[in-house]
Amino acid sequence: FNDELSGILSPLEGGCTFEGFIRLVPDLFELRKRYLFNVERELTKLFSRDISTINAELSKYKEVLVEEDGVVKSPKTRRVRSYFMKSKETANARMGAHLCIAGDHTMWTNRNYFELVTKDEDTDECVSVVMLLDIKTKSGKRYLWFGPNPFNSFMDKVPVKACYDYLYGVVTDFAAQNGFDGVVVPDERRIVGECTNREGEFPECIKRSMLRDDNGRLKWVDFENTHMLSRGQYKYGYEDGILIWERGL
Repeated sequence: FNDELSGILSPLEGGCTFEGFIRLVPDLFELRKRYLFNVERELTKLFSRDISTINAELSKYKEVLVEEDGVVKSPKTRRVRSYFMKSKETANARMGAHLCIAGDHTMWTNRNYFELVTKDEDTDECVSVVMLLDIKTKSGKRYLWFGPNPFNSFMDKVPVKACYDYLYGVVTDFAAQNGFDGVVVPDERRIVGECTNREGEFPECIKRSMLRDDNGRLKWVDFENTHMLSRGQYKYGYEDGILIWERGL
């Protein structure tokens, strides 16, 4: 990593200008994308045993903990508050979620894009961001694309399913109250990377939410056009999706 980073930054050794740095940004983002997932996974392995040991000691005095995927977590109720918003300040939330498109300015000019940002009321820290895309089809159907990304630091403390159920509940309630026909996600192969950057049990929660018809087939919907989430260095667009919530059910 250090060698590659030094190579990318080498043109700046003679002096750094804003224009010179901007030309290097795509390469820096690509380097970050390639190394990020492996680094996060290794750090989780490195510290999970220590975190479990600390939580186990705390449980002797404060609460009974639960084990999830080999990591001990607290089942206590957390006080969180969520906001539907779209402001440039929430770019910090996307950085905290380690999204490769965190710096994509085209998403702010996309009138169909907005976010659900969640903070911990006890610590006043941001703990999650959900990317949302308002998809209107030519036939009059309206779908809400769902891209949940709770922070890894928050998921180290709370049960994954409880975290997912909360975000799912807030977004589907919003969809029901605002005239959406369904909440959708990409197909199973694209969940990790194009819907969420979280790994392990979290994407499995998303997959288990996918609705099926009476014959057991996944409920696909055609968006009748390509609807873009981002148009910057990393382009993400969707022509169809799978329902995880449907009006009337």
